[in-house]
Amino acid sequence: MQICRHVGLRAIALAVVLASAVVHAIPEQRTVAGARTAPGDGAAVMPPTASDLKAVGSVDRWRRLIAGERGALPPYERLVVADRAGRILRRADGSGRGVGIPPDWMPLLCDRSAALILAHNHPEGQSLSIDDLSQFEKPGVAVTIAVGHDGSLYVAAAGRSYHAAEFAQVYAAASSEVTRMLRLHQSASAAAVTVHRNHLVALALARAGVIVYRADLGLERRQAYNSYGLQFDDIVHAAAAKVHDSSNGR
Repeated sequence: MQICRHVGLRAIALAVVLASAVVHAIPEQRTVAGARTAPGDGAAVMPPTASDLKAVGSVDRWRRLIAGERGALPPYERLVVADRAGRILRRADGSGRGVGIPPDWMPLLCDRSAALILAHNHPEGQSLSIDDLSQFEKPGVAVTIAVGHDGSLYVAAAGRSYHAAEFAQVYAAASSEVTRMLRLHQSASAAAVTVHRNHLVALALARAGVIVYRADLGLERRQAYNSYGLQFDDIVHAAAAKVHDSSNGR
C-alpha cells in the first residue's frame, strides 16, 4: 500500500482532516475531553458519528457517481475520489478483485486539508476491507465508501482510537476473533460467514471506537444478516472486546 511519507501519517493528522469538515456532514465542531487534538489547538475534536455519515448521501447517489455517464456499475471495481461537494476529482478502473491507487494521486490524498471521499464499488456486495479502512493513514482521506451491487452502502471514517501505525494489528485482532466466534456458532452457514465477515469486523471496530461506521444493507443481505442477528451481535461484542484488549496490551 502506498503511504504519505511525511509527518501527516500520524493519527493526530487524521483529527485535523475530520475537524476541518467531513463531507460537509458536521454543521459545527463538537468537543470532547480526551479526544485527539492538532498541535496548537486548544479544543479536542469529536469524530463524526454514524448519524453524521448519513449526510454523505444514499446508495443511489454514489452508484451514479461511480458509474459515470454509462449509468451502470461496471463488473469490476472502480475507484473515484470526490471532494466535499461530491465533485469527482479522480477515477480509476481495476478488476473484479480490486482496484489500486495510481501513484500520481498521492499528492492529493496526502493533502491534509483536502477532506476527500474515496468511493468504489464492490461487485459481490461485501463491506469495507482492511485495505479500504487503511486509507485513513493518508491525511487527505476523510471518508471511504463501498457501494455493493446488491444495493448495500458502507461508509466509514476514522474514529478517536484509529492509529495508522497500529491499524493492521488491530484489524487482525478483530478479524481473528470474528473467525473464532463464527466457528463456535455452527448454525451460521459458510455462505453467511463469507457474506458478512467484513461487515462484522467493521461493526466490531466501530464499537471499539477505531472507526465510525454506517452500513445500509441491501434487502437480501439485510434479511440474511437478521436471521443470525443475536449470534452476530455476540460475535461483534467479543471482537470489540478483543480490540480493546489488544490496544490496552500495547
